[in-house]
Amino acid sequence: MGERIQSRREYLGIDRKTVADTLGMTTQAIGHYETGRSQVPAETLPRLAKLLGVTVDWIVGNDEEELDVDERDVLQYYRGMPPQLRPAARAALRAMFREEDEGEGTIGRKSE
Repeated sequence: MGERIQSRREYLGIDRKTVADTLGMTTQAIGHYETGRSQVPAETLPRLAKLLGVTVDWIVGNDEEELDVDERDVLQYYRGMPPQLRPAARAALRAMFREEDEGEGTIGRKSE
């Protein structure tokens, strides 16, 4: 759960202080949630979900569909990369999908 919170927060470009201030908590508490050192109180989950633009189910991991081996590999690579490299990885993926949308690539097409 903590990894999801941190990943989404970083994706949105929100720092821990902003999350902490919005939820009326300390940055240390947010850090503890993100590292799994402590759990987000149940009464805080709806406000955190709203701030992050996700559902409570997403935060707690109840919405994950089954991933195939390749999808799990990609996810593991992403989760294992240093946080400072993640924006470049997301940008590269978005660029590949833009090419697909413009008819220049084959990403997202099922093989026949």
